[in-house]
Amino acid sequence: MARGPLRYNAPPTWPPPPPGWTPPREWAPDPAWPAPPAGWEFWLPIEGHPGWAAPASPRSIVVRVIVATVFVSVLIFAASLGVATYLVILGLVAVPVGFVATIGDRSRPWLVNRKLGVAVLVLGLVCLVIAGAIAGPARAFWQ
Repeated sequence: MARGPLRYNAPPTWPPPPPGWTPPREWAPDPAWPAPPAGWEFWLPIEGHPGWAAPASPRSIVVRVIVATVFVSVLIFAASLGVATYLVILGLVAVPVGFVATIGDRSRPWLVNRKLGVAVLVLGLVCLVIAGAIAGPARAFWQ
């Protein structure tokens, strides 16, 4: 189900409620009214409301799973190469992913998530800075 505010949706076989009416918790329909149609949704999202979000499409779920699998595979491989290399690879992967998620194509909402994008972008930059701090003194020591 979509997230966000919901509105009451009376079955078509019941008398229409007043506009904007929401049944109180203790309310029960009149027993004389006919049963609602099978599978009737009593609560629907208010589309267009800022809190409304469409459910994830199968395509977006597949894309997210593929991206996560590749990301985890790269990190597992990089971990075997040492901490500095791991952090560099993590940073080099996270920065563009975060950038795309933050300011990506608005026609593809499954690809754009500002809060997550900023978090991933910051994570990538922090990893690159830490990798530089680890690798920098080591290089100076050996020269």
